[in-house]
Amino acid sequence: MNPEKEAIPLIESLSEELGIDWINTDRTSDDWKVKLYEQPSTGKQLAIYDRKSTLLRLEHPAPSIPGVLEKDQCPKSDALSKFARSRFKDRSGFCVEVENKVALQELLSRYFGAVNSVSTAALGSVLAVEATAPKTSVPAKTAPDDARAARLARLAAAPRKPQKMVVERTEFARNPDVVAEVLYRAQGYCESCHAPAPFVKATNGEPYLEVHHVVPLAEDGDDTVDNAQALCPNCHREAHFG
Repeated sequence: MNPEKEAIPLIESLSEELGIDWINTDRTSDDWKVKLYEQPSTGKQLAIYDRKSTLLRLEHPAPSIPGVLEKDQCPKSDALSKFARSRFKDRSGFCVEVENKVALQELLSRYFGAVNSVSTAALGSVLAVEATAPKTSVPAKTAPDDARAARLARLAAAPRKPQKMVVERTEFARNPDVVAEVLYRAQGYCESCHAPAPFVKATNGEPYLEVHHVVPLAEDGDDTVDNAQALCPNCHREAHFG
């Protein structure tokens, strides 16, 4: 996927919904080398390189998404290292190559937080699905009780590529001070299992924990310190799915 003709226009079309800004505008001309985007509400950054393919630099490992390929290391970039507001120094961070627009939209949504609305014009004609629809509307059929032969027959007849869709969601503007205070309170230890954070962030050396709302915001929970916990990734997943 061409970064200038496809990736950059898509990122900029979603910038308002994602709440991200292009911050190194003073260091970038028509002959740009790297563009740096930041989400002011969280401080999270993402960089995109001027290459033949779409190469992104992230602050933490990318989730597993079809069409997003992890790279062994990030290329050195003086433009990033010398920019005062950049969190990417030397070869820090995690780099991925993104193959198509659908993969890029999914990565942006999961990295910065779900978009409020999506421009279907940027992505082409795709299936629109309301996030408020029942979960059974787009089921992931595991069919644990089906005979294996029947399951294999369905797999053989199934398309190799999944159906594309755009999901409309409502996103909460979380208070970054709540996040910061909860992480400070935890002092690098999960507030559920009490184990130390599984790793430290490559960008700043801080313990990696995730802030979870005990009463979810979607269920009218408060965005406050006393309704939040700093959890390791395992405990966070258990809180949602256990």
